[in-house]
Amino acid sequence: MLSRLQELRKEEETLLRLKAALHDQLNRLKVTPRPSPAPPPFLPSDHFPPTWASVVTTCCGQFSATH
Repeated sequence: MLSRLQELRKEEETLLRLKAALHDQLNRLKVTPRPSPAPPPFLPSDHFPPTWASVVTTCCGQFSATH
């Protein structure tokens, strides 16, 4: 009976140490500033995908919405 009580006390001490370590880690994570994500880089207009009008104009000549 006494040895079981000693085992439980050891386990309690271990759990209390673990709890303290986790609490400390949580506090460090709360304090540590995280860098904000960088905005996407600017792409020049020639890097944008072509519009359908420019594809039709390139392929078939002048594009007209009435055709």
